[in-house]
Amino acid sequence: LGFWQPKVVLASVPLSPQPQGASHRLSRHPSTFERDWVSEKMLPTHSIRKPTPRKKGEGSVLSCFQSQERGAPPNKKLVLLLVLLVIMGLSSLAYIWNLQSSLGEAEVEKEISKIQVQELQKMIKENSIERVNFQQALLDSQNSVTEREKTINSLRSHLSDCRSSLDDLSGQKLNSDSQLLSVQSENQRFVSQIIELQNQKDEMGTKLSESIKEKGMVSNEKERLKTRILDLEDQLDQSKKELERIQQALFNSQNQQRQQELQQQRQQQLDSQPRALFAPSIPDQDPESEERRQAVKGAMKFAWDMYEKYAWGKDELKPISKRGSMWFNLGLTIVDSIDTLFIMGLEDEYHKARDWIKNEMRYDVSSMESTFEITIRNLGGLLGIYSLTNDTMFLDRAEDLGHRLLKAFVTPPGFPNSVINLKTGESDKHWWSTSSILSEVGSIQLEFLYLSYLTGNSTLAEKPMAIFKKLRDMKPANGLYSAFLDTRTGRMSNNHF
Repeated sequence: LGFWQPKVVLASVPLSPQPQGASHRLSRHPSTFERDWVSEKMLPTHSIRKPTPRKKGEGSVLSCFQSQERGAPPNKKLVLLLVLLVIMGLSSLAYIWNLQSSLGEAEVEKEISKIQVQELQKMIKENSIERVNFQQALLDSQNSVTEREKTINSLRSHLSDCRSSLDDLSGQKLNSDSQLLSVQSENQRFVSQIIELQNQKDEMGTKLSESIKEKGMVSNEKERLKTRILDLEDQLDQSKKELERIQQALFNSQNQQRQQELQQQRQQQLDSQPRALFAPSIPDQDPESEERRQAVKGAMKFAWDMYEKYAWGKDELKPISKRGSMWFNLGLTIVDSIDTLFIMGLEDEYHKARDWIKNEMRYDVSSMESTFEITIRNLGGLLGIYSLTNDTMFLDRAEDLGHRLLKAFVTPPGFPNSVINLKTGESDKHWWSTSSILSEVGSIQLEFLYLSYLTGNSTLAEKPMAIFKKLRDMKPANGLYSAFLDTRTGRMSNNHF
């Protein structure tokens, strides 16, 4: 109804200029116009005026709704057209509303359809899983049926075997019954024989009792003879012990007599052929040779003086640090060099070395030292200087050392242990090996054999020389001996030859 009122400008369509008072009418509240135009009957007839004809070029299409006067009626055609437009607009709105409603419902249905499709897909998936499980269960059932069929077949075959075995046992039972009858008849025959044998036994018992009486007499005689034999054996043992004692005494007497004879012979040799302690130094006719000899002697003198100054009594001299080192604590350099001092005629040096060996060299050092090194250095050095001087002090020290070294020959095959304690006699193998070195156990015989010859004591050479017999008995297939020998078994212990 608002469109019916005159003087109303719709939208932004430009209007023709309005007469005076129009703005006042337009500024009124629309409700006053609605009351004015509801019905023509509400206004007096004399107040209704026709609208002023529109001038050419004045206003726009909608300016027809405007009137110079307030009470001018609207154009009916335009009103009808406006009504039609309103109806069409409302219809369009209704159609659009219905269309939107339809579209919304379609969207909802589409979402519902999607959910249903998803549910159907889920159901199809579950059905597929159930189908697979059912197929697996069916396959397991078929396998189980197959296994059961196999079991039934095996049981059937086993049953047939049992039946055949039962038939065989039935046949064997018949055979056993027949054999049992034969055994029973044979048993009766044996019983009759046993009765006969029992009778014979009784007869033999009677004869045996008579024989026992005779045997008792023989046993008494036998016991008497046994007693006599035991007495004779005791007398024989006593005689053997007495013979052994006599033989040992005779051997000791002969050994003592031999040692005395050897001592007398050595003394006679010393008395009959007194040896000058130092031979006179004869210059060489060749000046060049004499010069060389003096150079060697000077080198020995220089080396000995440095040892005497920085390491006297020690085993070795360290020439760079000028300090002595202890290996065995046995004065190795002194014992090793004293024969060279004697040969070169260095008398002062020789006498000082001899006094040290006699008064200061001790074998009671409680440490494990090399059996081989002590043998070739100390024992060999003492025997060497004795062979040059016949000084019995050197032989006595050598014999004492030799008896101490013999305590190392305690292994089952007879090889000496690698290290020995000269004070306690305790010996053992090297810490790094359970074997003896062939070059050691096979080269110490020279010193012990010479010591045995000089002292007349054969025991000093028996154990060392027995090593040669042991080596000969090995008889290696290739003719070669290994570098190491096992001190427990006496066999070659490696493949180094």
